[in-house]
Amino acid sequence: MLKLSDKLQRSWNGEPIIARVTTNPQRPLPVRKVEALLLQDSSALLAPGFRAYLLASASESKSSKSDRPCPEVISVPASLRYIKEGDIVRICPRAGEMSVLYRTSSRFNTMLYSRA
Repeated sequence: MLKLSDKLQRSWNGEPIIARVTTNPQRPLPVRKVEALLLQDSSALLAPGFRAYLLASASESKSSKSDRPCPEVISVPASLRYIKEGDIVRICPRAGEMSVLYRTSSRFNTMLYSRA
């Protein structure tokens, strides 16, 4: 069974992030504001404008918070490295948690709508 949430390597002071995952760094600038760019290794150049950058390399960085270029570069926990293009993730910086809200490859996605 797949895990849908896990702890991040670190936490920081920031608002929760909900973003659609993309692997395409050439996305139009207006769309990037709501997307997280999935990187396969830490040496990749960061295309500007994305809501977050997800590092999904098998060899997790052991670097400290100060070695990161910005708080939005997030090492994906090993248990969540199945995420791919089109999935929706939620990152809670203060709690140091990441959750997968929607998986494009799942046959069992459901949405609950209620009146506010």
